[in-house]
Amino acid sequence: MQLNHIVLTSAIVGAALWASVSACSSSDPNELTSDTQTTDEELRRHCEASEDDDWKERCVAWRGRSSDAGQKDATPPPAPTTTTTAPPPPPPPPAPTTTTTAPPPPPPPPPPTTTTTAPPPPPPPPATCTSFTYSAWSACQSNGTQTRTVTTSSPAGCTGGAPVLSQACVYTPPLDGAALYTQYCAGCHGTSKKGKSAATTQSAISNNIGGMGSLSFLTSAQLAAIAAAP
Repeated sequence: MQLNHIVLTSAIVGAALWASVSACSSSDPNELTSDTQTTDEELRRHCEASEDDDWKERCVAWRGRSSDAGQKDATPPPAPTTTTTAPPPPPPPPAPTTTTTAPPPPPPPPPPTTTTTAPPPPPPPPATCTSFTYSAWSACQSNGTQTRTVTTSSPAGCTGGAPVLSQACVYTPPLDGAALYTQYCAGCHGTSKKGKSAATTQSAISNNIGGMGSLSFLTSAQLAAIAAAP
């Protein structure tokens, strides 16, 4: 039984040595088969666990190959990523604003204008009249006066002055022709001579017709009153 075990162990060790030699002779780890890779794993365990002089040369070759494979398989670190952020797009232009402005209110009406006009200066006082033209004197009144009026005066536009507009006179009462006829004519002629003109009566007196020469004292005013008597 023990003999069988020794034989089996020797066979395994021999196979392992052959696989190790084959693995060390391979220049490219990618060309190893699955059996070679398994044997290589066993070689790694043996080299890490034993420092036997018989294995040193093989383990050095294995370590060199493992270092090269590790360098080939090493993945370089990723390059730093530089992210360039594009600037944001400009904002859209604002929509046009339409402003509707209400018309301004109409201005208030102007205040009423009060115009105060100064009165014109008074005209200069007119000149005083110094010369007058008069109408005829009126008949003498019962108060013993008679009057007249001013027809023109000078200077032109004058006022006032001292015109003489009245004077004293001897009042003579008006003649009563009817009374004179009754007194001097009716006794001889009745009413037949009424209405005769003063000239006819004066001619009869002057020619003493019918004795009328006695009435020569009658004045012309009295004869006119007798002629005008009704």
